[in-house]
Amino acid sequence: MADLDELRSRQGRQRRMEQDAGDPRADAATLALMLSERGIDLAGDQVERLARFHNRLVEANRSHNLTRIWTLQDIVLKHYVDSLLVLRYLPRLPSPLLDLGSGAGFPGVPLKIASPQTEVVLAEAQRKKAAFLKEVCADLALQGLTAVERSIDKGFDLAVGGVITRAVEGIRETLRRVRPFLPAGGLVIFMKGPAVDAEKVIAGRALGREFAEVADHAYLLPGTASGRRLVVYRKK
Repeated sequence: MADLDELRSRQGRQRRMEQDAGDPRADAATLALMLSERGIDLAGDQVERLARFHNRLVEANRSHNLTRIWTLQDIVLKHYVDSLLVLRYLPRLPSPLLDLGSGAGFPGVPLKIASPQTEVVLAEAQRKKAAFLKEVCADLALQGLTAVERSIDKGFDLAVGGVITRAVEGIRETLRRVRPFLPAGGLVIFMKGPAVDAEKVIAGRALGREFAEVADHAYLLPGTASGRRLVVYRKK
């Protein structure tokens, strides 16, 4: 019965994608134009790699439910633009950079494509998503892009220079999670919604002696009223 329910669920997702999203696949030229309209310009080879990743994501999403965002417009805006705007405020990312709870590869894959000098580790605990990320790493063949299937806890032993995470858990919880392995001076970059002040207060009270807030950038997704906050902490 469980297998039948899962099959029906997959079929339902695919029907909704076909009905509501049309065909969300796109070539490099289309993606380049859509990004440029939102103020983001990538080099030709970078757009080609993003298009390769995009179409692999779209195809895998039909059966594996990697992301609930299905339309081309939303994928570009809420995944690619949202991820790449980080570089507007942090043009030099810490490296190696751990993408904690990468999911379908966000923000780590777009950031690696746009910032090839940055080493990126995509960490994802869910097996099907981690398997997808490993396939993406092999397909893109970008030096310094790897994926690991594991939760991030005190036993994590890969050397990193910083951590980035998008809407995984509270600020305090993430700072506690990365505290054992993040070196002094390492950055923790949080991609958050606008209502993050209470989280910041809680984190400051609990971990203010160990982490200092060094940046808080508030901005809107281009062409929308959707607010974002990019909050950055440094380990003392």
